Amino acid sequence: MGTITEISHQKKNKARVNVYIDGSFACGLEALTVVKNRLEAGMEIDEAELAAIQSESEGGRAFERAVKLCSVRPRTKKELRKFLRDKGYVKETIDETMNKLAEYGFCDDARFCADYVAAYKSKNGVNKLRADLSRLGAEPAAIEAALEEIDEQEEAAFAAAERYIRTHPKFDMRKLKAHLYARGFDGSDISAAAARVEEEYDFSDSDEIYD
Repeated sequence: MGTITEISHQKKNKARVNVYIDGSFACGLEALTVVKNRLEAGMEIDEAELAAIQSESEGGRAFERAVKLCSVRPRTKKELRKFLRDKGYVKETIDETMNKLAEYGFCDDARFCADYVAAYKSKNGVNKLRADLSRLGAEPAAIEAALEEIDEQEEAAFAAAERYIRTHPKFDMRKLKAHLYARGFDGSDISAAAARVEEEYDFSDSDEIYD
């Protein structure tokens, strides 16, 4: 059992405080946790109580950091776990934080994949979308469910071909096909896009190269 002798705001982070017990630094806590638990100078507290309050504070801090990360862009579950692990949180705190993030809608791979596909399907093919989502750590089932919502990509492949042509005055069919392949479009969509390019564009005045 010890006595809280001082609670003072940290100089670099006013949302956190330093707690001193019997004149010595004991721990840093979130200021909200201190208010919630009604901690104040002169209060007696034992090690078990302090440990529980520290755990609560760490959970609050972990949640706050994860939400801030998600405000930059949405994250997959794997990305969030890695972020919290890299910040040094223990497994128990990470698990509790992940549950809370899911409860508040910040941790949902199905929605992440659906939103990602909706945003990039007009620029990239299914193969690249799948690779990108896998690289971001999305759950395989969530990736495939999102990709199933794509009907066909012939128009997207042709649009990507047109963008390529606008930025490459010297036309080269082989390079165009390689570009579309790199964007993740499959063979049939690439062939369809190439055929439309030949039909709709006149390269008679250029030094075009064909397969």
